[in-house]
Amino acid sequence: MKIFPGDQGRILYRYNNQSLLNAIVFGGGKIEKNYSDAGFVSSESSSTLEIDIRNDYTYDGALLVTSKTHYVSQFHLTNAIVHYQYDKLFRIRSIMFRIGSLQLPTTEFVYNSKTGRIEQIGNF
Repeated sequence: MKIFPGDQGRILYRYNNQSLLNAIVFGGGKIEKNYSDAGFVSSESSSTLEIDIRNDYTYDGALLVTSKTHYVSQFHLTNAIVHYQYDKLFRIRSIMFRIGSLQLPTTEFVYNSKTGRIEQIGNF
C-alpha cells in the first residue's frame, strides 16, 4: 500500500503468484490485469464511478496482434479495435484502426533497407 503525504490518498497494489501486478485499488476505482501463460497481459479492466473500460489483447508469440477496447459509460463512447502487422524482422509494419464501424486508413511503417532505421510513418 502506498500512502501519500498528508494522507491525501491511498493506493493498494496486488500481485499474483508469479509476482505480476494484477490489481491496483485506489479511492476512485480499480484496475485489474489478467495474464496469459506466457506472462503477457491478456486483458485489463478499469472501473471508476463514471466509466468501465476493458482491454483485450491477442498475441502471436511475443508480438501483439490485436487490441480491443470496450467502454461502458453514460457518455456512449465508441469501442475500438487495433490490428498490428510485423515484418520478418519483427518490426511493426502496419497498424489498422477501427473505431466503432469506422475503418480508419492503415498506417504503414517504412524502414531503411541498409540501416534498419525507420524512414516513414504513414504520410509523414
